[in-house]
Amino acid sequence: MRPYLFVIIILSNLRLVGQDLAASKQYFLQPFLLNPAIAGTTGGSELLLGHQQQWTGMQDAPSTQTLSYQTRIGNIGAGGCLVDDKNGFTQHYLAQAIFAYHINFTNKDLENVLSLGFAATLADNSVDETQFLQRKIDPAITGTRTDIYYPDFNFGTFYIDNSFTCGLSFKQLLSQKVGGVTEPPRPTYLFAQAGYNFQIDKEINILPSLVYTSGENWLRQLDINCKFFFLSIDNIRYWTGISYHLDLSNTMNNKLDILAATGLAWSHFILAYSYETLANGLVTSNSGSHQIVFGLNFGLNKRKKCPAYE
Repeated sequence: MRPYLFVIIILSNLRLVGQDLAASKQYFLQPFLLNPAIAGTTGGSELLLGHQQQWTGMQDAPSTQTLSYQTRIGNIGAGGCLVDDKNGFTQHYLAQAIFAYHINFTNKDLENVLSLGFAATLADNSVDETQFLQRKIDPAITGTRTDIYYPDFNFGTFYIDNSFTCGLSFKQLLSQKVGGVTEPPRPTYLFAQAGYNFQIDKEINILPSLVYTSGENWLRQLDINCKFFFLSIDNIRYWTGISYHLDLSNTMNNKLDILAATGLAWSHFILAYSYETLANGLVTSNSGSHQIVFGLNFGLNKRKKCPAYE
C-alpha cells in the first residue's frame, strides 16, 4: 500500500467518528458552539467568524470554518451557525437554527436563570473520489463526488447563578446510520460543563472551568480550563487562558494536549487566537493547531453578560 493512501485512510477514519465535534471543540473561543442553551447570554447580539487549521504543515490537514450569530429578545435567545469542516478528500457542511428559552427566577437579568436550548441541524457529508479513479485502487471506488444529507437535533440546558455556571448538552440525538452500510452510525455526544467567575477587583477576573465529553465507549475526555480577564485604562478587555485536555479513556498513555489562547474586546469588536499542541503516535511532524476568531458585539451595554464570558 502506498504511503499517501495510508494517510488518507487514517484521516478519513478519524473524521468518521469526530466530524460533528469539530465546531463544539472550539468552545474555548466560542462558548455558544458548545451548548445551544447559551444562546442569548452574551449581553448583546454577537456575530463571530472563526477559522481553525489543525496539524499545520501536513498536506490536506483538517480545517474548520464557522460563522455564528446569536441574539436575545426578552426571554428568548435565538441564533444560527454555519460550519465547513474539511479533512483531505472529505468535507462536512452543517447549518443550524438555534432557539433558547431563559427562565428568570429573580427580577435581575442573568442572576439566577435556567436556560433550555434546542438546535435543528441539516448536514451534508461529502466524499470526493474523483482523484481515486486514476489510481485504480479499488473497483468499489466510483470516482465521483458523493453527498449524503441528513437532519439532526441538539439539546442543552444551562444554569447561571451569579458567578457560577453549569450546563449539559447532547449533540447528534439522531444517531442513526446514514448512507447505508458503508457509513458507521453517528454517536450521540454528551458535554457537561461547570465554571466559576472569581472577581479579584474591578479590573481582574479569573474564570476556571471544566468540560467533560463522552461519546462512544472509547471517548471520555476532561478539559481543565482557566481564563484571566483584565480591563485596561482604555476600556479594552484583554484575556488570556489555557486548557489541558485529559483523555480519561487512556489515562496510562496520556499525551501532551494543551491549548493556549488570548483575546480582546474593544467597543463592538472581538478578536481571539488560540494555539494547541498535540503529541501523539499518529501526528509526528506538525506545527500544532491554530484558531482565530473575529467578531462584532452590538448592544453590549444594554444587558448583563453571562459570567461564562468574562
